[in-house]
Amino acid sequence: MKGIVALCLVALLAGCSAKQVRPEVSGSTIYRTPIEGATAQLVLPQDFQRKVVTQKPSFGKAWSIFDFEVHVGEPLSKAIASDIRARIPTARIGDTSDGKPASIRISTTSVALEFGVDDEKATGFWRSGIVGLATDVIPAAKVTVRASLSIEGGPEKQVDVTGLGAIPMAYAYLEQSDITKAIGLAIDDAANKLGAMAEADYRNK
Repeated sequence: MKGIVALCLVALLAGCSAKQVRPEVSGSTIYRTPIEGATAQLVLPQDFQRKVVTQKPSFGKAWSIFDFEVHVGEPLSKAIASDIRARIPTARIGDTSDGKPASIRISTTSVALEFGVDDEKATGFWRSGIVGLATDVIPAAKVTVRASLSIEGGPEKQVDVTGLGAIPMAYAYLEQSDITKAIGLAIDDAANKLGAMAEADYRNK
């Protein structure tokens, strides 16, 4: 009897461990004409690069009882660096400021994450059997990055950009990896929006 109880306890503890999520990003996949005459410095503090968010899905019933440990800092840092270097190939990137002049200076400060599966319609039809399995669901994510941005050595301003990622699919094919993919898409989108904002501010100075 004690052995059965012990096995049940081990199974329960295993079920409570956080699901590991390591998003993959595409980075900048578009060839860009470099911004003529511009220099840039991107500061990615080490705690930002190592950021891990542990939380339950923000919406939907799929995996709603589980904690997810999302390693968001590393892929986000890679995506932002890739986008900035696509715009300014000579951009200097580090974990602290080097103190040298820069036309565009970006320093990331924080990241917030929402993710889940929009499955309300599908789970609502679950008792209908095959109808529920054929209903579309949407693994989706939202990544919000806060950073300080300055142009030509001017005053810093705090900016927020929000990236979105979604993968519509049939409920029957839903896997945990689809959440990971949605987060990766949201990270890429956030990185692109941060780079686009910095470039627009520089061009409109």
